[in-house]
Amino acid sequence: MRVLVFDDDAAIGRLVVRVAILAGMAAVAVVDADAFGQQLRSDPPQVIVLDLQLADTDGVAQLRLLAEQHYTGALVLMSGFDARVLETARMLGQALGLKLAGVLEKPLQVAEMQGMFEKLQA
Repeated sequence: MRVLVFDDDAAIGRLVVRVAILAGMAAVAVVDADAFGQQLRSDPPQVIVLDLQLADTDGVAQLRLLAEQHYTGALVLMSGFDARVLETARMLGQALGLKLAGVLEKPLQVAEMQGMFEKLQA
């Protein structure tokens, strides 16, 4: 199972990638919208982990992009915003027809990420 992580903080992207690899998945992280779009076109992943707060774009714009491209894989949203923002983004993703697999709150907890990846592989 391939995982694509989009977070403008490279250290967080690397952490999520390491946890995904430990869970037995192939994973790569990107830090900008151009690289994200390129990965979607060249090698669509089965799972996307998407931060909502990004430097050169935002998670809502990326949700719309995924819907326009008819992305059918699982989507995990993550953010340091409060739970209400994550829930609103989750509802927006569902309204756009995306398959929301869950949310991760920052600061990230390794055990929570491991559980999410294990659930996705089941």
